[in-house]
Amino acid sequence: MADYRAFYVGSNGNFLKSVHLECMSDDTAIRKVRQLAKSNNIELWSGPRMVAMVDHRPTLRSIMLGLRGLTIA
Repeated sequence: MADYRAFYVGSNGNFLKSVHLECMSDDTAIRKVRQLAKSNNIELWSGPRMVAMVDHRPTLRSIMLGLRGLTIA
């Protein structure tokens, strides 16, 4: 398991808070952080290494997946 820290980034660019994560891989940590990113962007770090910046805004892909199964009358 590797240690990660997720930093919530405010609209002004300042860090609001951080959360400690223990994950098996970068990919797993990124998936967890995507679930946390509801209203703020999150920077994911593993020690001094920046792993990812996760945007809280939905992507076109997530919007399209959310629309799947809906019918328009």
